[in-house]
Amino acid sequence: MSDALQSETLHSQPKKQNTMEHIILTTIALLSLVPIPCLHAQTVAPAKPGELVNGDFSQRVGTGLPTGWSFTKTPWIDAQKKEPKIPDGMTVTTLQEGSKAIVRITYKDNQRGCLVQVLDLPPRAKEARLKVTVRGEPDQKDAKMAFPDAGFRFFNAAGKYLPERKSSDTPKTLSDKSWREIEVKCDIPAGATSCNVILGNVNNTNGLFEFRGASVRFR
Repeated sequence: MSDALQSETLHSQPKKQNTMEHIILTTIALLSLVPIPCLHAQTVAPAKPGELVNGDFSQRVGTGLPTGWSFTKTPWIDAQKKEPKIPDGMTVTTLQEGSKAIVRITYKDNQRGCLVQVLDLPPRAKEARLKVTVRGEPDQKDAKMAFPDAGFRFFNAAGKYLPERKSSDTPKTLSDKSWREIEVKCDIPAGATSCNVILGNVNNTNGLFEFRGASVRFR
């Protein structure tokens, strides 16, 4: 190879290297502008005041609490009280039945407890309404005591329980295993700032209790 050709080859290598570095840096810069989709576990957007999260129970299928709901044995004591786990003798399962999701609570050993969701009340709200469809299969000896516990518990800013006044209520016994819609309407006590929405049963009745399509409205 001649000296002139060798010199030209040596001088052209840095130019090629610089060109490749420029292409790589440009490519990286362009890729940084492209949005990369993120995969998340099932999440629920924060609720606005008075907005029920996952009232149709569609955001959890399997054993455990439906997304957005907690468990409590004492829904009338503390607006923020949540139990760390479901007690022995009870199970909570969310399952699909046709096009609808349902949550099933199984009670044994006379355990007490219910699903609960804490809601901030909308400003100037005077009335609260809860609609939910329920079905039950209580143990035979408890059939006459099988009432769903679906409703509200109200609290002031300090977390003190304020007794609610029900202006209408449609409790149903759940001994015939058929779906029934119930509606509970309450006057919101003066000074209330939050409420517990609860779904369960009263009288520590053993058996199955199922819920679907819960919705709330404040006005």
